Amino acid sequence: MPYCEFNGVIPRFTSACSVGYGCMVINPPLSLFPCVSLFMKGPSVLSVNKDIGSFLLKYYGPRIRQLKWKTGVFEKCDSCVYRMRKKCQGGCLTYKTQYSSRKVQ
Repeated sequence: MPYCEFNGVIPRFTSACSVGYGCMVINPPLSLFPCVSLFMKGPSVLSVNKDIGSFLLKYYGPRIRQLKWKTGVFEKCDSCVYRMRKKCQGGCLTYKTQYSSRKVQ
């Protein structure tokens, strides 16, 4: 949820989305996704050598950064100070790519 929805009071429990570097999903056929609900199929977990965190950052990083900062869920996200300072990505990436009227491709 975007910070602005909290009426200027940023709760302590909020943090930046960790998709693509702080979380991952291993599917039954052993393919990787960067998030449980963001369907961006990656390679097999068996093809990753030692440092899976670095691998995920290199593999998903550019695409995730593009999705995070391209647009927000709401029109007001475009001029939001939190988004400009990269403190808020303007909502969940899954929502932004799948359900929002302002879909990011």
